[in-house]
Amino acid sequence: MTQLGRKANFGLKAAHEERARRNELALRLALRAVPMISFEWDIVRDIVRRFDPFDSDMSSSTGMFSRFAAVRDAVHPEDRVRFCADIEAALLGETERFETEIRILGPDGIVTWFRERGVVERDQRGRPLRMIGVAHDVTAQRGKPSLEAASACTAANATPSLRALVIDENRDAADALALLLGTFGTRVRLAYSGAGGLAALNEFKPPLVFLDMAMPYLDVVDLIRRMHVPEGDRISLVALSASRAERTVQLVKDVGFDGLLIKPVRFETLLDLLEELSCHETKQA
Repeated sequence: MTQLGRKANFGLKAAHEERARRNELALRLALRAVPMISFEWDIVRDIVRRFDPFDSDMSSSTGMFSRFAAVRDAVHPEDRVRFCADIEAALLGETERFETEIRILGPDGIVTWFRERGVVERDQRGRPLRMIGVAHDVTAQRGKPSLEAASACTAANATPSLRALVIDENRDAADALALLLGTFGTRVRLAYSGAGGLAALNEFKPPLVFLDMAMPYLDVVDLIRRMHVPEGDRISLVALSASRAERTVQLVKDVGFDGLLIKPVRFETLLDLLEELSCHETKQA
């Protein structure tokens, strides 16, 4: 090989390593600057869980509120009727997703403003099963700035954007996962079919792909084989499945996925997986 060729190859390798480093940095900074709280409401059993990444006690508990009535009662009296109306509209399908901005009364009497967004997952008959979403503290934007809010805002704005692709024929599940990924400041592209996923992959070129295993086996395998990854780059491929069966786990290993998420995806499980993938990338580098 000529001297010029060796220099060209070295430059290409350095460019690939720098791109991989930026992707890993984007993930790590995003994980450290989560500006939102995740919530999950099991509508059938009426169990509400809340996960606050800034509160170590909350990460291992079932949440601050255990029933919807407790959540409702914590809402400021002047916002309570509107809050319930927004919830009802989402459950009835009158709105595409749940969105509201409310005040929460803390046990100490302190009022905190939250902007909440969520999606409703339904059964085959369209009946609501679960609402999953995020709540963002917007008190500072309401004219009550705080050092913590300012620091979180600055960190979030400085975070390089992580890109992820979600390929899932179940629209509710895909939208819910996209909402959770958004808490990390992730730019998410959604595809509800294998063909759409392949097109989005080639156009969007994300370093992180979530793929639903419920699609026919040949579709999943064919999709993976047809992924065109530039030399030196790497895609972290995560399987999505509603089953924990041994057959599913074995299939995930055989196909070559980097991880498995069981649906419905929980915030803390997603956080653990992303951290694991980030550490794996660091070791490989």
